[in-house]
Amino acid sequence: MPYVWAVVCGVFMYTSELGRTWTTDEKLHLVRGIAYLHTDDTRLNYAHPPLANAWSAMMISGAEDLDPPLQERRGWKRAYVTGVATDLLRKDGEAMDAWRTVARRTSMAWMIALVLICGWWTRRRFPRMAALAATGFVAINPTLLAHARLCTTDLPLTVGATLTVIGMIELLRRPRARAAISMVAATVLMICVKHSGIPLAVLAMLGVAMAAA
Repeated sequence: MPYVWAVVCGVFMYTSELGRTWTTDEKLHLVRGIAYLHTDDTRLNYAHPPLANAWSAMMISGAEDLDPPLQERRGWKRAYVTGVATDLLRKDGEAMDAWRTVARRTSMAWMIALVLICGWWTRRRFPRMAALAATGFVAINPTLLAHARLCTTDLPLTVGATLTVIGMIELLRRPRARAAISMVAATVLMICVKHSGIPLAVLAMLGVAMAAA
């Protein structure tokens, strides 16, 4: 049944994303990812770690053939990501629009993964109908759906946070190396996709330490 919810979620995201224009920060996330992948330069990634943005840009083609290249765009030398993004939108608007669509699909894939993870874990821990309802709440949550159709770091962070909480619960229920490794891996994912993952990671570690004390 989680697969049904995943399909429903995918339909909602796809249909609501069609024709949607740029949001304020999407162009910044997209340019950060493209710059990191094609220049090996992290100067534009001071606001967020590069991992999530790089994932969003991995399926993009043609960025390596930009003329002029990113390093010659307005704002590059000063690491002014808004200037670089604005220059790209003005001079390569059609390419940017196409790349935005590809990056949004990556974010949607993270949302589908979140639905499946919730479905898998709740089915293991709760009665069938309760698990079904919980998964449905995630799949059609308006806030999650709104963020999932945008090229941002929100969904990778949400997946990492969810996996961290699951790992923490499993570790507290039955202390095992597997649960500990899973929790640490999810925590690392949070930290690598967004700086706000750091306080979440600290809280999770403190929770485990307090429960073990």
